[in-house]
Amino acid sequence: MAEAADIKVLSANGVKAIMVDLAQKFESSTGNKVTLSFGEAGEIKTLGASFDVSALPLTVLEDLAKQNRILSSSMVFERLTSAVADRPDEPLVNLGNFYERGRGDAL
Repeated sequence: MAEAADIKVLSANGVKAIMVDLAQKFESSTGNKVTLSFGEAGEIKTLGASFDVSALPLTVLEDLAKQNRILSSSMVFERLTSAVADRPDEPLVNLGNFYERGRGDAL
């Protein structure tokens, strides 16, 4: 049986809750250990911390690539193309038919 890996993840504070949940699920399903480190996205690029995986805004990743701290060819990213918000005086949007109701404008 292979020895469990210790994977260091550096992430922006904005996705902390998501990363904690993902790390717990990953550890449970693989037996590998995940060590999470968090910071403000703008400050992370000045830190000297080592990491195996990062979850950071694209601009921070680009800056890290310019500093030769990551391989630009290893960047995988998704862009947020739309967001949903309701006004306080309206009922909550049912996301199941959000775009069918014509309210799918990107914010």
